[in-house]
Amino acid sequence: MSFMRNERAASLGVGCLGIIACLSGCSSSGGTGANGSRDENGNVVKTGMAMTVDILGDSDVSGFQFTIAQSLIACSTGQQQQQTSSGKGSSGTKDAFQTITVTKSLEDLVLPGNVSALENQTGKGRHVFADYFTMLPEGCYDVTVKPMAGTSASADCSSAQSQGVAIEAGKVKEIWLLSQCKGDLEGALDTAITVNHPPTIVKVEYSPSKFVQQCQASQICVRVEDPDGDAIRLEVAQSGGEQLYEPLPIPTTMTRSNGKGFASGGEVCFRLVGETVGDYKFDIKAYDLAADGSTIESGLSQNGGTQTSHTYLQGLPLRVGFQPDQLCWNGSAAVQAEGTTAIQRVNGCSARTAEDYFCSAADATKAGFDLAKTCPGGRFEPKEAYPACR
Repeated sequence: MSFMRNERAASLGVGCLGIIACLSGCSSSGGTGANGSRDENGNVVKTGMAMTVDILGDSDVSGFQFTIAQSLIACSTGQQQQQTSSGKGSSGTKDAFQTITVTKSLEDLVLPGNVSALENQTGKGRHVFADYFTMLPEGCYDVTVKPMAGTSASADCSSAQSQGVAIEAGKVKEIWLLSQCKGDLEGALDTAITVNHPPTIVKVEYSPSKFVQQCQASQICVRVEDPDGDAIRLEVAQSGGEQLYEPLPIPTTMTRSNGKGFASGGEVCFRLVGETVGDYKFDIKAYDLAADGSTIESGLSQNGGTQTSHTYLQGLPLRVGFQPDQLCWNGSAAVQAEGTTAIQRVNGCSARTAEDYFCSAADATKAGFDLAKTCPGGRFEPKEAYPACR
């Protein structure tokens, strides 16, 4: 429907429809395009792409496409569903209403623009908008406004519609539509930090001693405590000496204590058995554990160096020797010396024999024995190796 027809209809006493489409939550940007101008015959033409865009609202909307069509429902004022214009064609019959489709660019202004009468429609924020005013015959109309991004429909904002709009002769009908745009959902970061202290090794105890004989077990008990009440994992690793007869104990976890206060901990005992004479070394590490059982090995010190969350004790000694003083020679055999305790050796562990020891030049000399006497001609002489019994 052309503007010329609207002007002719106005002279016959038709109504006026003012439509304002607003982008919710958006703000103005600059420049009005040439959409909606008329050619020499008075027809609405599109002379260029709108340059105004919704910058502050960050949507892709540059304008709105207004469509006014004859309504398929009855208006609240009682007009009939079938509407015709007031104008007549050459045959003298009434012309059928032609759907109007017009694209308008965004206005340079923002609403409400300190106009208090508009605050009920737009709120007190800043909203970009487009406005279309046209003359219409009295009747009932459906109005649809579609946001546009250049020549295409907007991907960011929705269309709006008002059905059954009643236009009365001689009166202006103003309607407000709202095009709702999508927004960005953002996540949130909530950062908490806790203080963690490493556990402490508070006691190490040998039984019977750190000095033992071949194949004699030495039990070592280690007590560890954690001031924060974390569970603790204790690990033992060998750092020196020959291979042990028995494997090292597997890591042991001590759960939180049910005692008073926050501290947790406990005591772990394990045994070490050396089959070979020599010096052995062991390292102990105690880790505090997170809820999932993993070690807490994180955090940086103020100077940028890594802070460990475990404690350790390096070089725990075990001395395995060969001591013949526990035996004596009674004239015919080597027996347990009075006042000494027989050595309890681990079953299956092969201790070094006296004959092998006293017939070794290095070992016999190291122990202060004369190899020519303890092993003359390569034959072990026990009465020379063991002291005489009392």
